[in-house]
Amino acid sequence: MKVTPHTYKWARPLYRRSGKPLGVVWHNAAATTCTADAIHSWHLANGWSGIAYHFFVTKKGQVIRGRNEWALGGHTLGASSWLGVCFEGNYDREKAMPKAQLEAGKWLHKYIEKKYGRIPDRRHRDMPQNSTSCPGKFFPYSAIIR
Repeated sequence: MKVTPHTYKWARPLYRRSGKPLGVVWHNAAATTCTADAIHSWHLANGWSGIAYHFFVTKKGQVIRGRNEWALGGHTLGASSWLGVCFEGNYDREKAMPKAQLEAGKWLHKYIEKKYGRIPDRRHRDMPQNSTSCPGKFFPYSAIIR
């Protein structure tokens, strides 16, 4: 497996994170089907620089680069120094994650751990100041970070 590079047109330059990421925040797109380009467009429409996540995991099991890993994220209030991972799907409604996506999520967790060592993992809803159900009640968080 690999991280697929992707080119985006940013609204503004991205800021560089100082040091390694403080942790990883896990998200779902809250859309049954979408693409990294769609998320980039949504985030631009919010007035942001562009896609706020560092990685996007499709239901087919592809891991797509969002922001570069050196960049601050925009995915979680108060956690710009954390990596953001978003999964295609709405796991408040969808009860099962496709096997290919689940395996890609496990691979990505290992990739991040190998690169940065053991850093904290949190669901978006577990982060302070973030009132959300993300990544959803059916998101297989324990299976991915195991």
